[in-house]
Amino acid sequence: SMSGGGMAAVLDQQHQQMLSQLEGLSGAEFDQKYAELQVQAHEKAVQLFETYSQSGQNEELKSFASETLPTLEQHLQEIQQIEQSLQS
Repeated sequence: SMSGGGMAAVLDQQHQQMLSQLEGLSGAEFDQKYAELQVQAHEKAVQLFETYSQSGQNEELKSFASETLPTLEQHLQEIQQIEQSLQS
């Protein structure tokens, strides 16, 4: 099972990758790349929570995943709209 610390380490690694991809970009390029990375991150989160809410082992986490999923899906839609608006 993944402890809180393990999850944090994975997220930290992902954040570092995101930051290194953004480094050296400026202005509109930065905005676009940032939005793109946000969409990817949200899609991964939605998938993770969807999977866990259906087949998770830990009941507490399972119900948390179920409760949080609608919010994540809403955030994903919002960030996708932002991404589209930046692709002019």
